Amino acid sequence: MNIFQTFLRATKQSSYRPDAIYVGNMTPELLDSYISWRREIKQNSDATINHSLTPILKTWAYACDMGIMEPAVNVRIQELVLNLARYENFNVEYTASILLSAVVTAIGNSCRIRIKGEWKTSPSIYMMLVGRPGLGKTPPLGFLYKPMTTGCTRSTTRSGTPMKGRLPRPGTGAAVRWRICTLLRKPQLVTTVISYFTPEAMMSIHQHNSRGIALVVDEIRALFNSVKRYNNRNNLIEDLLTAYSGQPLKVIRKSEARPILIRNPCINIIGSVQTNLLPEIFRAEYMANGLLDRFLFVYPKDRRISGWKRDDGAITRPDMVGQWREVLDRIVSLPYPAGAVLNMADDAEEYFYNWYNGIIEEVNAIEDDAEVESRKMKLNGNAARLSLVFQVLKWATDGGGMQCVDLESVQAAIRMIGYYEETYRRIQELIAASNIGESKEA
Repeated sequence: MNIFQTFLRATKQSSYRPDAIYVGNMTPELLDSYISWRREIKQNSDATINHSLTPILKTWAYACDMGIMEPAVNVRIQELVLNLARYENFNVEYTASILLSAVVTAIGNSCRIRIKGEWKTSPSIYMMLVGRPGLGKTPPLGFLYKPMTTGCTRSTTRSGTPMKGRLPRPGTGAAVRWRICTLLRKPQLVTTVISYFTPEAMMSIHQHNSRGIALVVDEIRALFNSVKRYNNRNNLIEDLLTAYSGQPLKVIRKSEARPILIRNPCINIIGSVQTNLLPEIFRAEYMANGLLDRFLFVYPKDRRISGWKRDDGAITRPDMVGQWREVLDRIVSLPYPAGAVLNMADDAEEYFYNWYNGIIEEVNAIEDDAEVESRKMKLNGNAARLSLVFQVLKWATDGGGMQCVDLESVQAAIRMIGYYEETYRRIQELIAASNIGESKEA
């Protein structure tokens, strides 16, 4: 890859800037030019050249599978994903999906998309990273969420504010007299990313951060197991289902001075699970209540763990931390609570409706209700949310505006939904082949 970058610089074929990795179409003409350059300038043998083509074509194959080479994604983001794979040895499929999840968290309630009529939604997404131990689920999760967990992009404390009330004067007995006094409200921690929490803590944190929160859990089964940890009144799953649909969340408890009311919840979820622990996730109750239907699953096709390579220091590493923080900072700067509602452009809406009408036709053709996949009927929500994410991402990297969600963003989102559904089918095949899940418990 280093020599390929040298070739692009030497022949001035880089599509972004001279010192960046190539982002664009891998055409036969480009490959022919590269092969000729290796033969004539580097004087390499055919065996050496063939060997050098392997990582280049493999990277492009990953990128095409993931859809990260879509025109809807600005070159700067494509370059960041590929550089993280190159310099940090991150898995491309995990990295691209986690990046989208982090962008969702940065947007929060500052932007919503109108799907149809009065149906408007925030971009919140529930995502699960599936893979064998050591495949690299955690490192990109830590890198891409770090700017928000360290408070680089958000204020982390809310100062006390005056609160007027009446207090009795001491020693006045029955003929109590009252006086006006000024108290300070208890300072509250305003945070965006949480990992360890009780359902009560989650609701309290969201109450003090109405823009939105993210549940980032390294092992997502801990989130599911927490339902059984407390008592039968644990409503975590119901709260997550309600939040996903955009309905208000309300909690009334004796211990609280006033009820917790979150009118427009925006909860983003991302976590990982090892393949051998899938039985604890794909349980009958989670399948029945529709929680898993709302998740997007990432399960790389190539399950081989990449070997580590020493950096010879010949090429200066790009400032990937700074580049990523710059993108997130711009997204977080979107005004809230004056959040905008973006409509789809006419051609984008037509494309979206035609796609979903195709799904409706498939479902209508099924006679037996038991054979209808409830998951299919949730795809429109996730596709619309991803469309909004792509549009905001384009704006944040100077690749588009914020007047509406354009056709390019909708098309990219639907292609990503196709990838996630293909991943989900492979997970189902894995469960069936391994005889795990509910069939094993029976």
